[in-house]
Amino acid sequence: MAGAQSVDELRQRAHDSRRRLGGLFDDADLERAKGLVAELRDAREYEFMGQLAEAVSRVDPKDVTNRRLYAQCLIETGKATVAIELLKPLSRRLAVGHPEFAETTGLLGRAYKQIFFDAGDKTGAAARDALRQAIAMYRAPLDHDPDGHTWHGVNLLALLTRARRLGIKAAPDLQPLDIARRLVDALGRIPADQR
Repeated sequence: MAGAQSVDELRQRAHDSRRRLGGLFDDADLERAKGLVAELRDAREYEFMGQLAEAVSRVDPKDVTNRRLYAQCLIETGKATVAIELLKPLSRRLAVGHPEFAETTGLLGRAYKQIFFDAGDKTGAAARDALRQAIAMYRAPLDHDPDGHTWHGVNLLALLTRARRLGIKAAPDLQPLDIARRLVDALGRIPADQR
């Protein structure tokens, strides 16, 4: 019961926050709404998350984190192509060192990966292209900072392995075994309690 009550409370907070952003609000209301979008994501409350992310976008359309979270909501609700259209210009305007660059690029990889996995024919042209795009997106942050973006590397490794098994040429200069070794080394440098 406590879980149901907290979900109901979270939904009510989202509703109230969205209503405030539609009227008179202050900076504190906006900041609370932005934090609430992430809370809704963590609770997998995508309907409310999308509604609140939209409300935040209407008053602060340049907030990169909110736009990325909105795109994640779109992917999670089956709208990967719309998410890609939101993420592409966002990732292009971010410097490689920007804190959201890796998150945004990785999420682009996630969207393309979803398109690949949803394809009935994994060897069809659209599926192959989606797999290549996913590999390229996961590769970019890992190339920039291999120790800081291990989750990108894990996805890259899995997708490269899948591509090789399907006979799809993607990133021929990368070898899955080399990436696996790099990841194990990078993870080994992270304290166990932080992995």
